[in-house]
Amino acid sequence: MKKICLLLFCISFAFAEPIDATLEVVKKFGNLPNILIQNTGKDYSQREYSQRIFKMLIADLKVTGHFAVQESQEVTSSAMVLNFDEYRKDKIDLIARVNAEAVKEKLEAKLQLYDANTGLLALSKEYKSANAESYPFLAHKMAIDINDYIKAPKVDWLERMVILSRYTAPGESEILACDYTLTYKKKVIGDGLNIFPKWANEAQSAFYYTKYLDKPTLFKFDLTTGQNSKILDSNGMLVASDVSSDSTKLLLTMAPNEQPDIFLYDVPSGKTTKLTKYSGIDV
Repeated sequence: MKKICLLLFCISFAFAEPIDATLEVVKKFGNLPNILIQNTGKDYSQREYSQRIFKMLIADLKVTGHFAVQESQEVTSSAMVLNFDEYRKDKIDLIARVNAEAVKEKLEAKLQLYDANTGLLALSKEYKSANAESYPFLAHKMAIDINDYIKAPKVDWLERMVILSRYTAPGESEILACDYTLTYKKKVIGDGLNIFPKWANEAQSAFYYTKYLDKPTLFKFDLTTGQNSKILDSNGMLVASDVSSDSTKLLLTMAPNEQPDIFLYDVPSGKTTKLTKYSGIDV
């Protein structure tokens, strides 16, 4: 029975964050602004990533719930003159032109946002990434900037990272850092059974995770330096369930004496305080 309860805990924990992270966008506009997205990456060197960013930007703007999104079915020339009278006649409020080019494994993208109602260039921004595979984040940043232009509720969460564990073989799992769509994935931890990753701070520069060695062991991995630090170990089970907003305290589920209880761990001092004493399973 105890094993079944612990299994249910693991399953519920694995799915807790996505459920909590479900976003309900309150629409504050009587009529959503109509935005037309155009891909201007006509050159051969621009086609692949221009199209990827074009599609990702469309998806991001739809996710915000703040726009009525239309997409141009053909690649548009960046030199093409905009006829704002025609756009206004078609009830188009904004025109976003995007293109991207991979240069020596790096990626450079450009956004030009026109306001059809004023007939002016509202935004002209360039975005750069150290590697082409992280192109989703450039599209996410474009969506945030376009959203900010219309002064809609903030959607900065679009560019936040997601940390997750993925099983690769029996007794083997890796930890991935991803964008919210899971299009971009980067393996940061492998070799062994690595589970229950949890961001260590608001900046998402480090995370905690449990690795099964001779006993469950809690580690902290610093994404900036690559340093992997052992925090503590415990018999039975060990999970970092939550981190305080100031990053100084952890809530842990541990079973040092075969009985799962909840503990408070003080990061600066390394002191552990047992919070629950129920004879059953506390998680």
